[in-house]
Order: sequence, then structure tokens, then C-alpha cells
Amino acid sequence: MTIRFYSAQTPRVLIILAITLALFVIAIGQGRVPIKKPMIGSIQGSVKTGGGSPVTNANIKVIKTGANAADSSVSGKTNDQGNFVIGSLTPGMYRVTVTAQGFTPQSKSVRVIALQSNRLDFELRP
Repeated sequence: MTIRFYSAQTPRVLIILAITLALFVIAIGQGRVPIKKPMIGSIQGSVKTGGGSPVTNANIKVIKTGANAADSSVSGKTNDQGNFVIGSLTPGMYRVTVTAQGFTPQSKSVRVIALQSNRLDFELRP
């Protein structure tokens, strides 16, 4: 028994496959073939005193509000420069509350948009 991998149709089939692959690669390059991207955003910012000094180790609490709000929150802290980043947030409205010992808590609302980073800066008062 002999198995043949080549027939008179083989060159034609290979040409059709090559053209199909080339068109697919071109379509991806032009954005015509949807590639699923993660639909998340982030909030970043700084926490400073009224005099402009960074507030280190401040508590950052982010709670989703509004429509489709799940009962969940995300927390973080500021670094030595008073900066923070809270990532992996689904799009929607959020309430960000900053607390630090010796300062009055402060809250702000922000709309998180997919694939974008929102900036929120806080100035805490004693």
C-alpha cells in the first residue's frame, strides 16, 4: 500500500491556504478582526498635605457605586512619595476615600473607563 501526499490539486490548495493566511494577517493589522482586550481601568494619584508634603502609608479605599455595583471594595496604601495606583477595576462609578492618622478623611467620586487610567489627587487637612 502506497500513501501519496502529493496530487495534481496540491499546489492549488497550498496557494489558497497562503492567500487566506495573508488576508487574515492583513485584517488583524488593520484592526478588522476583533481581538478581545481586558475591559478594565485604573485609578492613580497622590495624597499630600496642605503644604505639599507627601502623606505616606495613607489608606485608599475604592468602592464601586451606581448601577451594576457589586458589594465589593479594593484597598491600597500610598508609597513613600504619597502616590497610589489601584488597578484592575471594571468600568463604572467609584467612590475613593483616603484616610490617614492625624488627618480628616476625604472622598471623591470618579468614573472608570476601560483601558484608561484616571487621576485623583488628594490634599488632606489635619
